[in-house]
Amino acid sequence: MIEQAKADSKKITGLYSGFILVIALTALPYIWAAGLSLIGLITILFCAYRWKKQFGIENFIGSHSAFIISSIWAAGLLSVISVAAASVYMLPAIDYTAFNPCAQTLANKGVAFAESAGFNDIWPLAQPCIHNFITANFSLLVQSAVIAITPVALYIIYRLGRGIPSALKGQPVKNPTRWF
Repeated sequence: MIEQAKADSKKITGLYSGFILVIALTALPYIWAAGLSLIGLITILFCAYRWKKQFGIENFIGSHSAFIISSIWAAGLLSVISVAAASVYMLPAIDYTAFNPCAQTLANKGVAFAESAGFNDIWPLAQPCIHNFITANFSLLVQSAVIAITPVALYIIYRLGRGIPSALKGQPVKNPTRWF
């Protein structure tokens, strides 16, 4: 019985560890990190759904699995809402003045160029203005990032702070499908 409890605890600890790793990977500004994070998230959801079905939510493994599933979906929904709020805050306030010289260069190329051009055609024309654009809007960009990231980060910290101690004590999570 004790051996089974240790094995169950390792499964759930691994699930929480994987979730934390996935979150950490999303903060890295590399495409490989985003891809690995997505694969990790899918794996975590697969395991959690499988264990929830196999053990039921009254069981230690099943309750933590259900808890992680609801945490992921709620955080996803919250991220959509917070990114939308950040966009509503940011977009009307952006100062495009720093980008005008590059926009004019692009406009001079004509409609036919704009319709057929790809990223590799447009980037060399836009790149000289990017630094000044970011500098002119830096404070606004940071504020928008804070609006987008903070609610999701606080929610995930809250959920992990509720789930991990319970897992370390070997106890199922109470009301594992509730988002709060």
